[in-house]
Amino acid sequence: LNLSDTSVGSYFYRALPCELCKAIYPTYVTVGNERTPLVEVPRTQPPFIVLENMVRDSQQHASRGLHVISLAEKVLKLGRG
Repeated sequence: LNLSDTSVGSYFYRALPCELCKAIYPTYVTVGNERTPLVEVPRTQPPFIVLENMVRDSQQHASRGLHVISLAEKVLKLGRG
């Protein structure tokens, strides 16, 4: 995860792979009777948007993920503008 210190910013989330076998770790783990997220994802102040980074090449799965961008305190500009 690429995280900022505040809930107003943005971050990039991708599934975590094992360094040895490259298998994707589960999103949740169960300890006893309690289901817990493997990685805590910060709450993002609304309004926010989620953009999915899609790749066609199977060799580039490491760059696949989600960009979570808060619009709470700033104007978003997409593209070259």
